[in-house]
Amino acid sequence: FLLKISQTSQYLEVLLSILGYTKSSFFSSFMQVTARTANTYWLYNNELPHWITYQTLIAWCVTEIIRSSYYI
Repeated sequence: FLLKISQTSQYLEVLLSILGYTKSSFFSSFMQVTARTANTYWLYNNELPHWITYQTLIAWCVTEIIRSSYYI
């Protein structure tokens, strides 16, 4: 539940890119956030093995750490 809320709140990044507060482009932000949100809802609405969910979360965490260095 918390992951769904936090992932859906990432649409703020899309809004901030429209307003010009972040370096990222609207299209790339929108595509990333939409794909991750769709995957999050799909993962938790299906009965998948826990290891798939954990692998996905670890991959997202590593990606976010690398991606966040772009903004620093």
